[in-house]
Amino acid sequence: MRSKLPFILLLLVVPIGVEGQQPGDRSPLRQGGAWVLTMAPAGRPDQPSVTLELDALNVVRGPIVDVRPALYLRCDNEKLEALVVTGAVLDRDSDYRTTVRLRWADRAPVEETWWRSTDYSAVFAPAPAAFIHQLVSTPQLVLEFRPPRGAAPIAAQFDGADLGAYIARLESRCPNLTDHPPSTGHLAPASGAWADTVYAEADVDEKPELLSSPPAEYPWILRRAGIQGTVVVRVVIDTLGRMEPGSPRVVSSSNPAFDEPALKVVREAVFRPARAHGRAVRVRVRVPIAFNADR
Repeated sequence: MRSKLPFILLLLVVPIGVEGQQPGDRSPLRQGGAWVLTMAPAGRPDQPSVTLELDALNVVRGPIVDVRPALYLRCDNEKLEALVVTGAVLDRDSDYRTTVRLRWADRAPVEETWWRSTDYSAVFAPAPAAFIHQLVSTPQLVLEFRPPRGAAPIAAQFDGADLGAYIARLESRCPNLTDHPPSTGHLAPASGAWADTVYAEADVDEKPELLSSPPAEYPWILRRAGIQGTVVVRVVIDTLGRMEPGSPRVVSSSNPAFDEPALKVVREAVFRPARAHGRAVRVRVRVPIAFNADR
């Protein structure tokens, strides 16, 4: 599973937009809001990595002292990642997952389930390419994360201005970056022939994976009677890992009273998108929802 941000051999550091900043300057209270680019030299084909780092505009309370969160966009051996090192200790919703809230510019906040590092200090976007494209089009981002034990949420503010000028650096290591749709922020849809195709589940290279979903609302009359059952919902999952409106259909059900609760689960579920030929794609899947009176 994901671990704390690993050490990367850094032989070439190019600060972007910060005069006099030293590569080794990681003071937690240094000025935020400027991209720093790190690339593995061309002479090291065994380390084809590129990293963009952006410090938050604000500091947050850490376990001991105030710290400044940092956003990393990284491509290492054609693996793309977008993560935030929070400097705090994160709450846990389930194994390796945590809930965050994103507010893009003045839009309404969006709640998402992200991956969490094993040391509880960093969060990873489940769809990094979509996140990066959103950041290009909407540079102002507030990311809110939750510390444990019911403490108040903590918000990190980022200004990703000028990111578009450096996307080519990431593309040099992750060529499929431009093939992904632009966003988690409900803006422009994906375009191109591949985005218009709905794949069968058997035709994708990577099937969609359920990341989070609400618990099914068990009809109390059926629970009281000890009636159990399963509903199978056929649905199209889009390139952002969400249900496409109007697509869910109940294809089998042990009891009609289970149908609407099952559909509600699917409507609110978040999936890791399916992939075909290196791209996130739309896919039609069958999702079983079980109702167990013993739970």
